[in-house]
This record gives sequence, C-alpha cells and structure tokens, in this order.
Amino acid sequence: KEAIKDYEESSKATENIGGGGGKRGLAQQFMRIEAALEKKLTQLKQHVQSIKGDYTAAKESLLSAKTAKTEQIEKKEKIVERLQELDVKEKNVENTQLLTQLKSLVALNEMLKRQEGGFKERCIAQRKELEEKLKQLKSGENDDQTRRMLEIERLYDSDLSKYNKLRGLLAKKNLQIARVTRSIDSIPTRAELLQYQRRFVELYELVSGKLVETRKYFELYNMLEEKHRYMVNEVELLNSISKSVPKLMSSASGQADLGKNFNSIIQGMRTSEDQVNKRCELEKNKCGVLSDRHKKMLMKQRKYFQAVKEFQEECHKNERLQAAVDAHEEEETDDGEGVPEEDAE
Repeated sequence: KEAIKDYEESSKATENIGGGGGKRGLAQQFMRIEAALEKKLTQLKQHVQSIKGDYTAAKESLLSAKTAKTEQIEKKEKIVERLQELDVKEKNVENTQLLTQLKSLVALNEMLKRQEGGFKERCIAQRKELEEKLKQLKSGENDDQTRRMLEIERLYDSDLSKYNKLRGLLAKKNLQIARVTRSIDSIPTRAELLQYQRRFVELYELVSGKLVETRKYFELYNMLEEKHRYMVNEVELLNSISKSVPKLMSSASGQADLGKNFNSIIQGMRTSEDQVNKRCELEKNKCGVLSDRHKKMLMKQRKYFQAVKEFQEECHKNERLQAAVDAHEEEETDDGEGVPEEDAE
C-alpha cells in the first residue's frame, strides 16, 4: 500500500511538472521516480525478509495455541461428559444418604481449610503484634518496670556466665582429682609388694631350676659325645692294629715300625689323658668356687629373710605403739574437755 501511494504521488508530481517542462523533463523525472521506486522496492524486500522469521514464529505459535485450545476444548468436553455421567449415577445411586453425607463432609473440609487459613493469618498478625510489643518493651528506657526487668536480666546473664565458669573450673578440678586418684591407685600397697615379691621369687626359682636342668642335659650330651668320640677312635685304632700287625710281624723292619707306632699311640693317649685331667681339675676348681658362692648366697638369703622378718615385726610393733599413742592422746583430750565442766559445777 505504501508503494502504491508513493507511485500515485510521484505520478501526480510528474503530471504537474510535465505540463510545462517538455519531454526531456518528463524522462528525467520518470527516471528519478523509477530509481526511487526501485530503492523503495529493495527496502520493502529487505523488510519482508526481516519480518519473515517473526511471521513464521508467530504462525507456529498460533498453530500451537490452536492445538492447545483444541486440546482444552476436548478436555472440557470430557469433563462435562464425566460430570453428566456422575450426575446420572448420583441420581441412580442407591446409597443417597452416604453420598449426601460425603458431600457435607467435603463441604466441611473446605470450610475447615478456609478457617485454617484465616487462623494462620490471625496467628501471624498476633505474632507480629507481640514482636512489636516485645521490641517496644526492650527499647522502653523511660519505663521503670522495663528498666528493672532489663537490669534483672543483665544480672541473671552475668550470674549465669559466672556459674558456667565455676562449673568449668569444677570440672577441671574433678579431672585433676581423678588423675591423682588413678596415680595413687597405681602405686601398690605393702601387701601387693609382698605378693609381687613372692611371685617373682617363685618365677626366679622356676627359671633357675629350668636353667640348671638344661645345663645338666647339655653337659650330659657333651660328655656322651666326647665318650663316643673316644670309643670311635679306640675302635678305629684297634681295627688298624688288627689289619697292620700281621703284615708288620713278618719282617724285622716291620716289627720296629710297629713298636714306633705303638709308642706314638701311647704318647698320644697320654697327652689326651693329661688334657682330660687338666679339664677335670678346672671343672673341680669351678665347682668349688661355685659351691663357695652358693654357700655365701645362702648365708645372705638367710640374713635377708631374717632382716625382713625383723622389719615386719618392728612394723607391727610400731603400729601397736602408734595405736596406743593415739588412744592415749584421745583419752587426754577427753579428760581436758571434762575439766572445765567440773570447774563450772
């Protein structure tokens, strides 16, 4: 429409101009009008291209809206049909009393929901009002009663903080007392120490007896091993003698060699005997030294047991004397308290 209006205006202008300008002026004017129209047409095409997307989107939204409207209409029709069916069933139902009661209960439920909403609104309003009153009371510095209440609350808070601090200190002190009590309980008494001593002595005696038994077994094994070695050497010596004597006795040089061999064998046996005798003497000396040490240790043990027995007797004696002293002091205090009464009488 805008292009048609522009064309009509331009044609009217050309007619007005053409009345006195001639053909040349008309041609120029026509060319200008044509260029303007082409420019306008290009602009219109661009505008059409720009609004084409909006037009397509609007068209699609219109189609979707129509579809949604159709669906809503169909749902509405279904709901109306369902309501009509329910009305028909309601008329034909046998338990009309129950249906009426159900309707009244539904109405009562709706009424209670409305009352609940109203009650909540009233509660919120009352809460706001009470909060405002509380703020006014807290900020009411000109009211004597309010100032007195604030002072009481301040004193209560300070006393409560002091109470909490004292509770913390008491808890720390209780922990220290419990720690000290545990450390005291961990210290054994005299009876426990004596029991521990007896148990350690029994354990020492058991271990010592086991050690002595083990040493005896080792010594017996070493002795039997050495005896076995000597017997094996003796058997080998006798076998070699029994094999070599018949051969060596057949000649004089063999007899001389046999005598030398016997002499060397006898010398070796004497050397072994001397070594065994030396070892025996060393073992006898060690046994004597250990026997002396054992006698000394037994003597020390007797003295120790005698000292422990005397110490226990002295401890019991000290306890008896301490009890007697305490009883005597109590009697003296009782006598001292009774003297003023007699003087008063």
